[in-house]
Amino acid sequence: MPAYKDEKTGTWYCKFSIHSVTYYMESRVLPYFNDKPINEISPAYIRKWQNGLITDGLRPTTQHTINAKLNTVLNFAVKYYGLQKNPCSVTGLRCGEVLALTPADTLRITIRSAVPPRPV
Repeated sequence: MPAYKDEKTGTWYCKFSIHSVTYYMESRVLPYFNDKPINEISPAYIRKWQNGLITDGLRPTTQHTINAKLNTVLNFAVKYYGLQKNPCSVTGLRCGEVLALTPADTLRITIRSAVPPRPV
């Protein structure tokens, strides 16, 4: 698989990784945010976009990947271009359902996975 090395950081990048980032940015992020100045992107606007990803039927892992790409761009804008706050950090990540487990639930799952199944 073709790869290249970033001379500044010494990090190797796979051509496929670059292609996937470009694809997600061009197909899922830019169409929604293209006409909006970066300093006018609000947490509510991010949430609306995230809801669109969910409505489109994308898998939670794909939603997470796309959201992470936007989050990276906005973090860069905070660090280097004076954006006050990353709106993604306010909204959090909405990718499918997250189950909150109590310590008792965690213990029950751990014990259940450690006990071999009974023969039928």
